[in-house]
Amino acid sequence: MDEDKDEKTLIHLKLDKSKSKTRFTKTKNNLLALLNNELINKPAIEETGVKLGNALDHVMESLERLCVHFTEHGDIDSANKTSQEIDKINTEYSESTQQVYDVLQTQKSTSSLSSIPPAETTIEKDMWRQMKRVGIPVFSGEKTKYETWKAAFEACIDKAPATPEYKLLQLRQYLKGDALQAIDDLGHSSEAYTAAKERLERKFGGEKRKLIRFLDDLDRFPNLKSEDAKTIEKFADLLDVAVMNLKQTDHGEELGKGSLYLKLQRKMPEKMLTRFNRWLFETGEDEGVETLKNWINQESVFLTTAMETKHGLKNNGEREKSSSNRAYFSENKTVCKVYQIGAHSVWECEAFKALNTNDRWKKVGMQEVNRLTG
Repeated sequence: MDEDKDEKTLIHLKLDKSKSKTRFTKTKNNLLALLNNELINKPAIEETGVKLGNALDHVMESLERLCVHFTEHGDIDSANKTSQEIDKINTEYSESTQQVYDVLQTQKSTSSLSSIPPAETTIEKDMWRQMKRVGIPVFSGEKTKYETWKAAFEACIDKAPATPEYKLLQLRQYLKGDALQAIDDLGHSSEAYTAAKERLERKFGGEKRKLIRFLDDLDRFPNLKSEDAKTIEKFADLLDVAVMNLKQTDHGEELGKGSLYLKLQRKMPEKMLTRFNRWLFETGEDEGVETLKNWINQESVFLTTAMETKHGLKNNGEREKSSSNRAYFSENKTVCKVYQIGAHSVWECEAFKALNTNDRWKKVGMQEVNRLTG
């Protein structure tokens, strides 16, 4: 009895698959016929596009049920073939909706450009051709990379004039791992696209996580031990991010004279902090994170300008090693650098101090010549 029941279920699933595939193919062909007409009927195309999305939902549902049935009964080969059918249907739907987008965009561009003077039209078209295609990264669920991925996806896909169903297919292409698994059970409808975005935001995004990432970066940033241009520039970048994130997450109160402000000051060397406090006293500016950010940015500009003026644009700003003369006047007491007798520095050498200034320089110069010529 169980075998008969399973056989009837399988027959029913296959019939349902056949009907839904026929409906999908017929709707797709109707859509392509509308797109190939010389006279573009936008309302008819949009209506048929919606029908194609509905047909996709039905065929995907029937194929998924069939795939589950094969898997539960151990028919892995048939399950894999059904999975390949799902991929093929997805590809056909993606290609069809892309054609709709291309045709409607072409019509839109033609109608909008017709009112622009020919010279301006040429310039605009040339500029558009030169724009580099933006690459969307594939998001795997790493929370620190979510905001970057989200910005690229929203700009390139979410704001595009396409159906939610097509956008959902695109969304799946740019997800993998935990991120893809998070939306795997939502289906393929327009409502599923909205639900998928909300679920991704809830699991990987949110303003609170953005603020936590910034605070983690701040904790990892080492205390400044010097005031070289590159180090101060990195600190200025950190402050820019701090102010931006606090404003975006509605934590503007943290920009005042609070714990974050004190934490940032403790990253600074004492001499720099002294200059900042003196500047506050002289200018009467209100203390706070944003005030500190503005001051550090200006200091960064000053240091970078000084470094480039002294060392050039291609120099990394590091000081050259000291000249060999420094060795003669160091406090090293290993051996007298002038007479090679006694363990004392040059300035403690009684014989050297007895010489007049000209003789001292002659003595040092002769020692250097002997050293270089070996």
